[in-house]
Amino acid sequence: MGDTLASYGKRITNLDSMANKGVHSDVTAAEAEQCVIWSFMLAADLLRISDGTSADLAPVNDF
Repeated sequence: MGDTLASYGKRITNLDSMANKGVHSDVTAAEAEQCVIWSFMLAADLLRISDGTSADLAPVNDF
């Protein structure tokens, strides 16, 4: 679970860097689209965590 949460943290940091790129240099349409898509994907993952349907954080059954 710690690796999963670290992965989410890295994705948030990467999105922040991508979003701030436009402040310091030009952003292409493809980069803007990628940022939007990644934002939606991260939001969906975080919503699945909050409602308990995330497979990433599901309890492991040791049968």
